[in-house]
Amino acid sequence: MVCHFFDNAVQRKFPVAVSILSESAVDTREAYNCAASAKICKTIKKQRKAGKRLISMKSFTLILFAGILAIGLAGCRHQAPEPEETDIWGKDTVGYILGKTMWRVEKVFKVTGSDVVDLEKDPGFNNKYFDARKSILLSFQDAEITMLESQPMKGNPKFREGAETYEFTNRLTRPTNVTYTWDESRNTIVATSESPKGFLDVPAGFSGVLDKLSIVAYSTYQEEERSAIPSVLIFEVEAGSSVYRYHLKPVWYYETAPLSPNIYRYVVFP
Repeated sequence: MVCHFFDNAVQRKFPVAVSILSESAVDTREAYNCAASAKICKTIKKQRKAGKRLISMKSFTLILFAGILAIGLAGCRHQAPEPEETDIWGKDTVGYILGKTMWRVEKVFKVTGSDVVDLEKDPGFNNKYFDARKSILLSFQDAEITMLESQPMKGNPKFREGAETYEFTNRLTRPTNVTYTWDESRNTIVATSESPKGFLDVPAGFSGVLDKLSIVAYSTYQEEERSAIPSVLIFEVEAGSSVYRYHLKPVWYYETAPLSPNIYRYVVFP
């Protein structure tokens, strides 16, 4: 009877200790020999101490795990969310970029499906303005595109190799038949040709849409000169089944002539 009482009582109060003893191949029945009550008491005391140690270690392990988990969750909570894509080329920003320098047409590509042709290398392309495009500088001001003519010069030691410079005795521009505006539906600049005006006439009815993803812009000419990536704006003009991509480069003002303040100097980087 005493054996049965102690056997059940110990297993209920100290299941961890009993389990450990069982796993250690100790015969629990011999540990609770009714003929030696002193031995029983001694065994119970040992099991109680072992149980406390095991429970203490188990509690420590659980606390440690909980702490690690809490740190991980806290890290997740404080982790910065993925930044949303934002359109940095808004109306004011694009307007400022267009207006702060003059521009020239550097390249024109004709895209038909997957076929891309550089018109500068196409002997079949005939346009009276194309060969002179680097002598025609464009100015975007007050919704109108005006022009100024000058011949580029190479070999200026002030700038890195490949740079071209211009000099003007005046900066009076002439009108073209192209205007531009911010198109809210397209969220970009659209340039449109109108009726001819006599100086630089583009066939009427064509629209050039600024591809904002193409924009590479710098704050100063010094920044561009140091960069390996040149400035560019691309306007796309649809014509039948083809799209013409006009690559424009900025023409930077950098100084007036030291002895002739009415001579203005500009530079274009390759």
